Amino acid sequence: MSTFTSTVRPFTETTFPIEKIASSLFSEQAKAIRALQEREERFKLLVQNAFDIIMIYSKEGIIQYQSESIERSLGYNDKENIGKSIFEVTMLDPEDEPKLQLLFKKVVQAPDKNLRGEFRLKHKNGSYRKMQIVFRNLLGNENIKGIIANYQDITNNNAETEADD
Repeated sequence: MSTFTSTVRPFTETTFPIEKIASSLFSEQAKAIRALQEREERFKLLVQNAFDIIMIYSKEGIIQYQSESIERSLGYNDKENIGKSIFEVTMLDPEDEPKLQLLFKKVVQAPDKNLRGEFRLKHKNGSYRKMQIVFRNLLGNENIKGIIANYQDITNNNAETEADD
């Protein structure tokens, strides 16, 4: 019969380097947080400096988000229309409203599909801009929970094309 002997030693840094483990874990966590902050800042700068307008709508068409580029393109503050319906804002040309309502209904019924249309939007100075809008229904996406719309000003596209010929 064999006997088992053991020695009990108190925890010390040499037997259980808890400070080293904790330091390593916190260092890794700090790196991950820093990387996340850098990605968020990069995304923010991309959106802020884009020429296209990015908007997010609820299923009912309520504006939840507008990128800052709306001020460059249409003269409106990015907070100005938050909480209003896409159909109530004064920037949509009244003649285009039925076409937009039809397209928006289609978007609501078409998850993860891109649907496109052209509409006239009123600049804050009273002039109209022709915009191409691409809608994408991401209502089922946990991070968005809305309908994304990318607006691109195509007012001068025909003039540029003619000049290139």
